[in-house]
Amino acid sequence: MRDSRTDLGEGGASPPSPSTHPEPPPEVPKHRLSILRKFKSGKVHQHSSDTSQAVKPPGPTRLPSVAGVHQPYPDSVIEDDFSSLYVAIVNHVNKHYSKTKDDNIVSQVMVEHAIAGISVPWYHIVALLADPESRPGTLVMCIAWMILSRSLLLKLGMSNSPGSTFLPPEIVECFQSFRIALTVPVGVLDEHCEANLALLSRWKQITATLMHSTYVQQAFTHFDSRTINVERALNDIDYLLCTYAVSRGTSSEEHIRQTELRDVLRAGAKFAFTLFAQPSFWQFDWTPVSDDGGDPDTERCGRRETSLWRHGISPDPVVWPALVRVRNGEGNEVEGEKNLLCGKITMHAFSQ
Repeated sequence: MRDSRTDLGEGGASPPSPSTHPEPPPEVPKHRLSILRKFKSGKVHQHSSDTSQAVKPPGPTRLPSVAGVHQPYPDSVIEDDFSSLYVAIVNHVNKHYSKTKDDNIVSQVMVEHAIAGISVPWYHIVALLADPESRPGTLVMCIAWMILSRSLLLKLGMSNSPGSTFLPPEIVECFQSFRIALTVPVGVLDEHCEANLALLSRWKQITATLMHSTYVQQAFTHFDSRTINVERALNDIDYLLCTYAVSRGTSSEEHIRQTELRDVLRAGAKFAFTLFAQPSFWQFDWTPVSDDGGDPDTERCGRRETSLWRHGISPDPVVWPALVRVRNGEGNEVEGEKNLLCGKITMHAFSQ
């Protein structure tokens, strides 16, 4: 008998013959082939109801309140803070800047660098600054614009740039990723836009609550991300302000003036955070006040001695804007007396 080891491998299995062909793959059932053909030809689709559920977002629902979120301030507190900021600016101007005839004249570059985006033409501002009568009001207007143009979330320009805003820059950076409207239109909004604003309102309140310790209780102590932008703003506007400073050339008095100016700008940043923390959405109304259409001779007699009349500036520019609530926390437009918290102050009224 032959030894089995001559025909079998070590594992006990017969090695494949060189001439042996691989086994053919198993046949695909016919019903599967038909499905594959349909996929290749694009004739197979998901059920319409499944597709609509995957693409269509859920409809807006009413948002419940969140426990622990700080309650909004009453309007009286907002009004007091807004008025206090105005008084702080006026006191700073009256204390540190000359009200006498001055030969120093600021340039177009200085004005546009200090108060970028203001609606008053630069040459009108130069003329008003050169006149001792209108200079205090114009300086108040410049500082006010510097602060308030950096203070609103839903506003294009300085407010919406993390490198210039008086809000915490991380808030603006986060908001930029939301891909919603950057302005609050006064006209009719559709349901989707109002839902977005309602969501944004809740986000503002929750964010302000979580950041309350950093930006309210410990504002501008230790680390405060607004500090860099406040210093940038101070440097931008001080090129203009120092031209008319009483302390010009005196280092110790200059230090005091700049320190107090910094405190005013920081007060503006604190007010910006206060507005951000409210559920409502706001605007500052800088619209100049037009003449009332009265008799030109009477108007000339009434304003003959004012700097506005002498320089031919009309309409009357606004020194301090009105604070207007344009949307409530649900994204709805606010109409009537409830939308205006504080009225505007014009150059003519300021000079009286």
